[in-house]
Amino acid sequence: MIFLDTSDRSPSYPRKPQLSGLLYRPGRQAICLIAVCVFAGLVWAEAPIPEPLRTKNGKWEELARKWVKKPLDIDVLPVDPFLPDPLQGVDTAGVTPAQRMAAWDDRRKELLALFQKYVTGIAPPRPDDLQAEVLRSFEGDSALLREVELRFGPGHLAKLWFEIRIPYGDGPFPVFITPLETGEWADIALQRGYITVSCANADNRDDTDSFVEAYPGYDWSKLMRRAWATSRCIDYLESVPEANLDQIAIAGHSRYGKHSLIAAAFDTRIAAVISSSSGAGGSMPARYYDERGFGEGLERLTQGFPDWYHPRLRYFAGRENRLPFDFHELVASIAPRACLLSIAYNDGVEDTWAMQQTYLAARPAYEFAGAGDRLRILWRHGLHELWPYVFERYMDWCDLQFGRGDYRFPERLIHPWNWDAWRQTYENPPAPSAFPVKTYNDLLRLEAGQGITTTQDWSAKRGAIREEIRRLLGEGSPWVRDPQRDFSGHTNVLGRYLAVGMDNLLGRSDKVALLGKEDEGKGVALQRLVQDTSMTGYNFGLETVAKALETSVLFGDFITGEIYTSADFDTSKAKAPAVLFLHGFSSAMGYSAHYKRGPQLYHTLARAGYVVFCFDQIGTARRVQEVEGFYKRFPQWSLLGKMVRDSQAALDAMERIPYVDSKRIFVVGFGGGALVAHHLLALDDRPAGFVTVCGAPPFRTDTADKGTGGIRRWAQLRMLLPQLGFFVGEESRVPYDLDELIACAAPRPGLLISREWDWQCPPQAVEEAVEAARGVYALHAAPDNLKHEVQPGIASLDVAAKQRILDWLNSVAQ
Repeated sequence: MIFLDTSDRSPSYPRKPQLSGLLYRPGRQAICLIAVCVFAGLVWAEAPIPEPLRTKNGKWEELARKWVKKPLDIDVLPVDPFLPDPLQGVDTAGVTPAQRMAAWDDRRKELLALFQKYVTGIAPPRPDDLQAEVLRSFEGDSALLREVELRFGPGHLAKLWFEIRIPYGDGPFPVFITPLETGEWADIALQRGYITVSCANADNRDDTDSFVEAYPGYDWSKLMRRAWATSRCIDYLESVPEANLDQIAIAGHSRYGKHSLIAAAFDTRIAAVISSSSGAGGSMPARYYDERGFGEGLERLTQGFPDWYHPRLRYFAGRENRLPFDFHELVASIAPRACLLSIAYNDGVEDTWAMQQTYLAARPAYEFAGAGDRLRILWRHGLHELWPYVFERYMDWCDLQFGRGDYRFPERLIHPWNWDAWRQTYENPPAPSAFPVKTYNDLLRLEAGQGITTTQDWSAKRGAIREEIRRLLGEGSPWVRDPQRDFSGHTNVLGRYLAVGMDNLLGRSDKVALLGKEDEGKGVALQRLVQDTSMTGYNFGLETVAKALETSVLFGDFITGEIYTSADFDTSKAKAPAVLFLHGFSSAMGYSAHYKRGPQLYHTLARAGYVVFCFDQIGTARRVQEVEGFYKRFPQWSLLGKMVRDSQAALDAMERIPYVDSKRIFVVGFGGGALVAHHLLALDDRPAGFVTVCGAPPFRTDTADKGTGGIRRWAQLRMLLPQLGFFVGEESRVPYDLDELIACAAPRPGLLISREWDWQCPPQAVEEAVEAARGVYALHAAPDNLKHEVQPGIASLDVAAKQRILDWLNSVAQ
């Protein structure tokens, strides 16, 4: 393995490569290069590729055949559903800073070796034959500009162009490096007194393709090549006396944020890095950012961009809990150097909750290295775009790290995370020992032990289950459900205007084309409950505003939702069946999938004649900041309780829609929304039936040894249902379970869809709960009303799942 180690630098120029590991001695480089090439040419027995991993264009398979030398058996690797500890195996007994850093440096090398094996591939050593040619030199008003081309490697076949701008005046100056495509950032950095380097390691010019020809025996990925190119620019800077080599910063946005993190992890000469919306394969942990939350999971990432990473990474798609690392450790490996993680609240390529988990999991490494204040999250508004103020904040971060200014970057955590602190404030916590051990055999038994043989007996049991559900959901804020509430007014212009403005940003308006996809909402219309003309009486120009606001619906506690119908739907005719869609935990986009397979689900159902009601759950999309401080405001409640209440308020609104058949309202839940859906159906008799996809496994059997994360993930990790945390280790005593939730919906028709490759919700565990609940359906003479199906593939809301949802609805709703 090769590790760049340039932390011990002398002041002389040019500087010699200082490498440790396989190619530590420069004399061995040629021999090792030959050995690598010979190894690459060995006959390779093709590793079997599981069906869910096969790609449509075959590009990943081509790379896998070239670089995966033996079958990769992921199933033999240990299971860990949580983010691994970056300090695992570190000797924390050292008391001096030198002892601590020595221990951390050893651990860093272990982490980087894992990333080289599974993510980046191995890069060549630092070349010792660097040749630099100045192609152009221009003396500007305040800085010198040079265009430089580097040549290096065997036969000097590798080339790299970059532009460097050096301010006039007394140096040395700090250095700011960015890819050519974000070269405009260099303008602002130059104004702030930085030497700037814009490198041709970007999509608009990628000289790193020449590295492949120059170093044919290396299995490095494209992002690793681009990161390695940054290091070659730094090699050149070692010959620039004006450059302060102790103050080198690198920044990149999106895919360039990914390779900037890789560059900083492998080259310790980089003192500060800014990861701007680097997303999956960058700052997002693979375990917590996938298609369950409408994110870009490993399967989609490695299929869409097969050469960005080593082909081994794709083998973990759908089995992320077997990764021997995760991407928070890429961030951690930069410690003690500075790292700023920048994320927008509604950027569909990231997830605020997952970002917070990256920060929390990497923070111990920074604290161990004595640099706890050198890792921060910069939360910003908007989507994937940037603007000058944001970049000025990036430069504030660099200035702060280099002692050039006093700027504030306080630690801010949006999503609830400290279960232990919550526990100290919770009144009257449940004592697990006070609850009996239960199994599926207890579902059809009363408390006294006698069997349940009639629907009347079951009705009593259901009442007791509902009380347990309400107790665990917690005590909510005061709320009056007014069945006579009129939802047709909506005269709060400001609230509706803000809501629709956000919808336009999220691509939800039927008049907005998202990313050029003009047909995205073709054949679908957004509706209001009742056309509202009450605002036209105002005399300050609100007529136009009112007309533009016809797509928003306010309901519940000032929540905004949307109603989707087919474009030719006639609201004056017979009442239609309706669907309440409860989405997964997608903090950026809420109910709108950014990374989707086929049309949006609500578009599919609306085109088929259903009235579809959608809203964003708390902590997502336009409500992402609403979750901050939730348990300070409502210490006795739960986020799941809030989600269920909001869903009941949505049902209230749907019942008042004149063109909705209130007897044919169905609930569809996906991912985390499936868990909400089952609680809603257990407590509310109004929905006529349900479909849930890739939900949660039963609580009582979801123990720590299952590899799913157990009930701890709902209670302590996401703090969705924190009272459940008291039962960790005592799962058999949880007051209610999935079989009881499903049974409370009987005899209403229901379909649960599982996916074959869903490590978070194993199909067999769901089948056992469904089979138990089917006994209650049998009491109602409707055992066939409850179905469970297992579809092939990873957990996602793909075209097959959407079609099955539609087919099932058509079979029961007409």
